[in-house]
Amino acid sequence: MSELAPEIVWAHVNRISQSRMFVDSERLRRFLAFTVESKLRGDASDIKEYAIGRQVFDRDRAYDPRVDPIVRVEARRLRTKLEEYYSGPGSGESLRIDYPRGSYVPEISAKASAHRLSYRILFLPPAIVAAIAVGFLGVRTGALNSSKPTLLAVMPAQWLFHQDDGLDPSAVGISEQLNVELAHRGAPNIAGWPIVQSRHHSIGDIRDLPRILSASRALAISVRRDEDTTIVTAFLIDATTGRKLRAAEVIDGRADTIWTQRIVARELAEQLRRYLH
Repeated sequence: MSELAPEIVWAHVNRISQSRMFVDSERLRRFLAFTVESKLRGDASDIKEYAIGRQVFDRDRAYDPRVDPIVRVEARRLRTKLEEYYSGPGSGESLRIDYPRGSYVPEISAKASAHRLSYRILFLPPAIVAAIAVGFLGVRTGALNSSKPTLLAVMPAQWLFHQDDGLDPSAVGISEQLNVELAHRGAPNIAGWPIVQSRHHSIGDIRDLPRILSASRALAISVRRDEDTTIVTAFLIDATTGRKLRAAEVIDGRADTIWTQRIVARELAEQLRRYLH
């Protein structure tokens, strides 16, 4: 575990969150992100049923795990979905996350397939061994290159710039809906919303995104209101330079309910779709 760089782990979690097994299940994505975040911080001893109920499933202080089995039920679902992922679209992953029975602490490990391969090629002719070695090194180089920041992080502008300045808090809901909308539309490399949500407090400046979220671009959402008008703006920004690349805007778009936030998110996604691929 200690040998795995956090950015590699988070890139892995992002791929899981965007898979068909998880993209429609916010609860499981939050469960995964919260427990992985705690593990990477070295707070594994704090990953308890009560803490997960409060932090992931929004239970109040009166929550009693003995009466409300939500965490145990969702933990079983999470284990099942992870098995489906690793048996299907994640079969080629170099990492694996498991939750042992009776524990909510994730075990994050590198697969040992490369070592098994080395035993099988020991008795092959030298020319074939050399060819396989070159191919293996090429795969490893590709894997390392893939760890470079490539994700798009969707978030409220106030999370990114730490300036409320009249911005409406409904930007949080629109950001979440836009994250889901882009994932459904097949936009590549979208940072999972639970991960963005759990790590945004660590962002001091937009230039922190490559290190904290492996994101090379940000989509910052702002909502401004007056008595008669609501304006929702999405700014596409290069995380390495801070330069604004593109903007989309919805005027008079109500954003005070989940349904209206979803409508606004769809309109923004449609305006930006050609710039996100």
